[in-house]
Amino acid sequence: LILCEKLYPVVIMHGINHGKDHTEKMKQWVLDSIPGVEVINCEVGQGKISTIFMNLMDQIDELSACINNDKRTKNGFVGLGVSQGGFLMRAYLQYYNNQKNPMKRFVGLAPPVGGYYCGNLSICNEFYLPEFINEIVHELVYSDFIQNLVGPAGYWRDPYQVENYVNSKIILTELDNLNYINMTLKDNFMSVDKIVLFGSEDDGLISPWCSTQFCQWAGDDNTTVSMENRPDYQEDRFGLKTMNTQGRILRLKGINHHQYNHDETFFKKNVVQYLKIYDE
Repeated sequence: LILCEKLYPVVIMHGINHGKDHTEKMKQWVLDSIPGVEVINCEVGQGKISTIFMNLMDQIDELSACINNDKRTKNGFVGLGVSQGGFLMRAYLQYYNNQKNPMKRFVGLAPPVGGYYCGNLSICNEFYLPEFINEIVHELVYSDFIQNLVGPAGYWRDPYQVENYVNSKIILTELDNLNYINMTLKDNFMSVDKIVLFGSEDDGLISPWCSTQFCQWAGDDNTTVSMENRPDYQEDRFGLKTMNTQGRILRLKGINHHQYNHDETFFKKNVVQYLKIYDE
């Protein structure tokens, strides 16, 4: 009796200021490394410009369309998100995993899952947000105008305006269940077998860098609070504590932000092993 085990396909979501052409190499590395796997390389809007100037919920829905319009993901898939693409994958997991094609595992390469903020004590990297956007964002970030205009505003967590941030009900506050506990979002978060997060203090782009592994800025943008010391972690508002206690949150050493798309050796040695799951 020969059992033909089928691999779950891998869905790749590119990062900010890029299109799917930027993750074509990554797609090839997966194909090279896992014989027989299918890889779907998704894109939001027109790629590069859309990652900044497209409402974040629209970006999440474009990712959802890419996943659900492909019949290969019907029984499940492994989500591989790069940078902002990792945030979109997290959002897909929590919003849609109970009703659409299900993610079986989430692998993030420097995803800002703990939020993003820069520009007071920390330096803003212009690659992430152009300077003129940075200046507008600080003043009006939680207004409907900016939330509809600038994608990253949906996870802009200003440590100097925490009350405004919580009350803003932007996407990150929803996913973290800060205002009330939405059990669907919590159950969906815990519906993957594991969440694998690569991050590095050499990241150079995500602010704070350890947001890639669920830390956040504390009272300013110079001091961080670890994942375990976040109040919403301790209250287990969205399932992070449960997952971590069960050993299902892996926080692994990454590399410089721009290297994820270029360092084939790192990718094949460290990332590939987490992309290989069989459909039982």
